[in-house]
Amino acid sequence: MINEGEGGSPSSMVPPPKVTKQTAIFGALSREIAEGTYTPDTQLPTEAQLCERFGVSRITVQGALNRLATAGLIKSVHGHGWFVRSEQRRRYVLTFDQSGWATRGVWGMWLQAQGLVGSCSPTVTTDLPPRHIAEHLRLGPEEKCVIRRELRSIDGEPVMIYTGYWPLALADETPFVRVATRCAAAEDEAPLDIMAGLGHASATEEDLIGARMPYPHEVEDLKLLRGVSVITKCQIAFDAHGNPLQCVDDVMVAERVSLVVESRPTAPFDLEEF
Repeated sequence: MINEGEGGSPSSMVPPPKVTKQTAIFGALSREIAEGTYTPDTQLPTEAQLCERFGVSRITVQGALNRLATAGLIKSVHGHGWFVRSEQRRRYVLTFDQSGWATRGVWGMWLQAQGLVGSCSPTVTTDLPPRHIAEHLRLGPEEKCVIRRELRSIDGEPVMIYTGYWPLALADETPFVRVATRCAAAEDEAPLDIMAGLGHASATEEDLIGARMPYPHEVEDLKLLRGVSVITKCQIAFDAHGNPLQCVDDVMVAERVSLVVESRPTAPFDLEEF
């Protein structure tokens, strides 16, 4: 039935698009999650219960639930059903002052500051880097890197993939090429400190921060569900002559980590200079 309303007529009004049963269920459950009917970590009714409530088939309910999962609102726990996702995120804090965070092991220092115990699965290889890393490090097509990769977790839940790249010409016969046996700790000497000891001190750093959907191998390693994006942070360090020393590529799960960049000026600004 068409409601004419003011200033309109049945012939001049466009009928609203037909809403499918799946879309109606998706909309109803989305609103209930937003309004707090189902709070974070709360289990949704079973598929059978939703079929009875909405008077639809199991296939229709499963389609609506899959759309909710793709939208990042719910997750499936094997053998237990569907749950509303938690909004809690860990604060991964990066500071760019003289406190040492920019040169020492940020991961280890962050865990130490938060009183957390993390774990990782490190590997070290010598290989050709991806094209974008080769461009950042200004490497030729056949120039290799020392590559250290760590899948970093907290409480058994993967939160990020760390991958560090160092030109083989700089890193050969250094601690970089040693086989990784454990995750970097707060007290460890960081790669840039080692570089400085070899006469290649870092003078400036550039951080490229973005977001994207994960690649298939990242979905598997980070145990991601559909629709979950990742935060990317690519840091390139340069010496005083502008030559690249290292490139660190971090991939963080957007729903598990909040990236906070803190900048602390060493001296107050003089507005008269501007």
